[in-house]
Amino acid sequence: FTYTEGVARVTVGTRNEYYTKFPACLEHGILYEDEITPRHFSFNSHWGHCPECKGIGSSMNFDPERAIIDGNKPFFAGALNERLHRYFIEAGGWLHQPIVRLMRTHGFPKKKLYDIPYAELDEGIKKIIFFGDGVNDGMSQTIRRWYDSNDLMKEDFSEYIDDLLRLFMTETPCPACNGDRLNPKIRSYRIGGTNISGMAKQTVASLAQRMQKLPEELADRERTIVREVLKEIRTRLTFLDKVGLSYLTLDRKYSTLSGGESQRIRLASQLGSRLTGVLYVLDEPTVGLHPRDTAKLLSTLKELRDLKNTLIVVEHDRETIDAADHIIDMGPGAGHFGGEVVYNGPRAAFDKADTLTAKYVRGEMNAGDAKRSYRTGNGNVITVRKASKNNLKGIDVSIKLGTVTTVTGVSGSGKSSLVVDTIHAAAADVLQRRKARGGYGAIEGMEKNGKSVIDQVILVDQLSIGGSIRSTLVTYLKIFDRIRTVFSKTELARVKGYTSSRFTYNGHEGRCKACDGKGIREIAMHFLSDLEVVCEECKGKRYNAETLAVKFKGLSIADVFELTVDEGIGFFEHHKGVRESLMLMSEVGLGYVKLGQRLDTFSGGELQRLKLSRELARGTGEHTLYVLDEPTTGLHFDDVRKLIAVLHRLVDNGNTVLMVEHNPDIMRNSDWLIDLGPEGGDGGGRIIIEGTPAELKAAKKGYTWEYL
Repeated sequence: FTYTEGVARVTVGTRNEYYTKFPACLEHGILYEDEITPRHFSFNSHWGHCPECKGIGSSMNFDPERAIIDGNKPFFAGALNERLHRYFIEAGGWLHQPIVRLMRTHGFPKKKLYDIPYAELDEGIKKIIFFGDGVNDGMSQTIRRWYDSNDLMKEDFSEYIDDLLRLFMTETPCPACNGDRLNPKIRSYRIGGTNISGMAKQTVASLAQRMQKLPEELADRERTIVREVLKEIRTRLTFLDKVGLSYLTLDRKYSTLSGGESQRIRLASQLGSRLTGVLYVLDEPTVGLHPRDTAKLLSTLKELRDLKNTLIVVEHDRETIDAADHIIDMGPGAGHFGGEVVYNGPRAAFDKADTLTAKYVRGEMNAGDAKRSYRTGNGNVITVRKASKNNLKGIDVSIKLGTVTTVTGVSGSGKSSLVVDTIHAAAADVLQRRKARGGYGAIEGMEKNGKSVIDQVILVDQLSIGGSIRSTLVTYLKIFDRIRTVFSKTELARVKGYTSSRFTYNGHEGRCKACDGKGIREIAMHFLSDLEVVCEECKGKRYNAETLAVKFKGLSIADVFELTVDEGIGFFEHHKGVRESLMLMSEVGLGYVKLGQRLDTFSGGELQRLKLSRELARGTGEHTLYVLDEPTTGLHFDDVRKLIAVLHRLVDNGNTVLMVEHNPDIMRNSDWLIDLGPEGGDGGGRIIIEGTPAELKAAKKGYTWEYL
């Protein structure tokens, strides 16, 4: 070895035997000069990660077609995503002139980009717009250059632009490692024919089964070496299963987990620690859980309690309330109508309490009429063939238009993949004449007698609306301009010559100069998040003293921002546009929200209802397909009742509602249920049964029927 640098060949007769000082496969030319340690199997380590993607497993590539939201409109007049168009195209934006120069070079009149629907443009022109002509850059190269530019990414500007540019991007697996994140040498190590990346791609449930059988595949010496390690792995997988996460794969990105899933992962780790004397605080841990999985979660919480810990849980779920030892009920209403303890005592005595929650728990009040007749639809049916997104098993699914249809199933069974990623995406692509995003074979029934059976499809999800600290309820509902106009018409405003622009906190005239109309001051904290404090000058009112001196019905514009939606309905009773928008907010159960509340303070459930109320305010009319993703998240029983009433009103007006939901009240009040499963992850993605709630309950197939 001294003379051969650690490699030797021994010839015995006609047979060659190779010996090395280091781990190696001389046949394939793979040689490790270092001793293999656990760090080599980590994609966060330079010893193990893929040299191409540095362990990320994917790359962001530009897919300009994603920016096209409506192929029925011209490129410069509505085809592009609204935010992208506003920032990059209109008013001499960064992309406007480069695209115009490209078109001029190729003899294509600029006006056609304002007149001809995008879908009717020549494919060659589209390619030039996006990718250039080999000499001049198109949108894709220009955006890529800006995205990679350090000069562009500055301060608050950077986060907004970064988010904006990602609208052009699609995430694709790294071509070098195919998403495995590790380098070829590390991927060559296998146990029972599977490398560590293959192990990580399995679900918790399937990996647990594999770990049980693994000792049978090992030699005696290997079995002895891994005994304790296997024991630890099985224990941790068991904890994940106990909190209802058996459908997750171990390579799932943390950023893709829901809030409830993140909480349950942390719970699983606490189970493993076996700590005692700990106070755990959980904020709606049942979010996204099917009732069957809720039972698993409650078992885990009780186990933590029995270890002599204390758990404080914020929840609306009926099963969780029933499992509690002690209940604190807040109220009596929401928003500024709440904030009081209306019950504080043992669960046993809660049934006799005179609170809104107690009335629902004991069945005195109900979220809807489960005994009503079920709608059969308007005769039109949209069918998606061979849906295969994520874990869907190539299923055919039909949606009856003119009904409330709810897709149910245990956690991870493929509900969102079917409803949001497939049905919504497919319908939107057809309506807006965009390139199909895939994940299904075909979509049928979108047209009848040459006419579309739906006018539009609207997704109402829990994703953040975005915006800055200046984004409030009145700006989102687009009633701020009307409110400012009301103040500009007051006597004092006319005398002083104030126009409506005086009453915006985004303008220089009327806002507080100390905080620039934000109402708060941001203090930079080294090594900590920035601290927000109320502006000392305006006391959080956003406006200067001269603007606040103008009153309407005795209130300044800052005082109006402090009104709740319900109070605003009466205050603006003679201003139809403002009043109607606020009435719709009240109907979806948001009457307690203040008019000036910042959008970044809304919960996921509130955001969905806020989006729904704005769609209602637009007066979309008939033939709209509304797609909702777990709209009851964070809702009290009484809020669910209001939501059910709004959904039925939508359908009674000729629209269709398609939902992903686990809430039993929603399921009972649907016209049609599609139950996916039977399990999560690889064990899901199939239709167990579909029919009316009564039919599912009678069939007793799957898990959902038990909770109807």
